[in-house]
Amino acid sequence: MPTGKNLTNIKKAEFVDYGYKLKPTSGELKTIIDDIVATRDNLGTKTEIIVDKLMVESGYTKMDGKYGSNNGYDGIYIKGTASNPTEIVIIESKQFKYTNGVADDVLEHSGVTLNPPSGTTPLPSQMSDEWINYVGDKLILNPNTQQLGNKVKQLMQFDRSKVTKYVTAVDKTQGEINFLKLGQY
Repeated sequence: MPTGKNLTNIKKAEFVDYGYKLKPTSGELKTIIDDIVATRDNLGTKTEIIVDKLMVESGYTKMDGKYGSNNGYDGIYIKGTASNPTEIVIIESKQFKYTNGVADDVLEHSGVTLNPPSGTTPLPSQMSDEWINYVGDKLILNPNTQQLGNKVKQLMQFDRSKVTKYVTAVDKTQGEINFLKLGQY
């Protein structure tokens, strides 16, 4: 279950009533999560690998949602084709922040943090509907991602039900990955 708005900087976000958790007990995903627990994942690349594997195993196709050196969607996945997707899932991979709990050796969640709006550029709050559209506009400028950018913009405007947003994070205290589903904000 998402823990609520008090543990995130997403002030206007609407969390749905559920999220997903997966705790692998063996195999490659467990190895990656164990590595994150042992050595961290400051850049989020290991978490993105876990998400990519889970989404592809679930029948989604990973698309290129990047523009520039490291800007854009951490993960964008579709069912159907890029020209006619039946579903688009946009995922931002983050790290849980922790604080010491009752005992010094007990960690407790203090939340996940998404980027706030930029004060110097028109970049909106990360994972907001405005941000999704902003990134879509950037993708339109590249011939390799133009079709996907156009489709994201179109669906956000005319058929929002086909676009789902998640924030993912590995819970190092439980050895599991969490998918927190976002509503519109």
